Amino acid sequence: MNLIKSVDAHDSYIYAMTVNSNNGKVYTSSCDGCVKFIAPPYDQTAQLFCCEDAIQAMYCDGDILYTGDEKGVVTNWIDDKIKFKYNLVEEVKSLGAEKSLIYTVRDLDVVVSDMIAGKSGKYSNKAVLPGKSPLALVGPVINDKRSFLVFADRSGKGLSLVKNLPQQKFESVWNLPVSIIKRDNFETTNLNVR
Repeated sequence: MNLIKSVDAHDSYIYAMTVNSNNGKVYTSSCDGCVKFIAPPYDQTAQLFCCEDAIQAMYCDGDILYTGDEKGVVTNWIDDKIKFKYNLVEEVKSLGAEKSLIYTVRDLDVVVSDMIAGKSGKYSNKAVLPGKSPLALVGPVINDKRSFLVFADRSGKGLSLVKNLPQQKFESVWNLPVSIIKRDNFETTNLNVR
């Protein structure tokens, strides 16, 4: 690998980063409360917004940007304009989104919330799963949704994989405890497969 270019995005540490897969725009957030972006050809950054709260988590679902802050507010952005704000009450440490679902990691729980269409900032919780940051939507896409959700267990050292399709109600597929992760040879019989 060869470094092609380096751009200073923030004056403070970068907390989160995400990419708009449709136009290549890279969004970054920092403890300074700012969200900035850089678009191709990646020459300079521009500021989307600045606030008092640290933006700790971000996620792009196509052209839709989601930001989550230390106060528990998830903001939904379309074309770099605020569409909705959802006050989820607890600090957002990790974030994902697909269709109407928002996946957030709070202190010791992964929460799956369904945004209610047409109502500004209204949502209902679909699932609360024991876990910590980070989280990722993984697996094949079926009906515009990733098949699985993976995240750290409550110890922060193991992994959990759950089914993400609505009819599967976020069933656990497996939990990989830290004792298995540390070993050189995985033994699939010890993965707590369900």
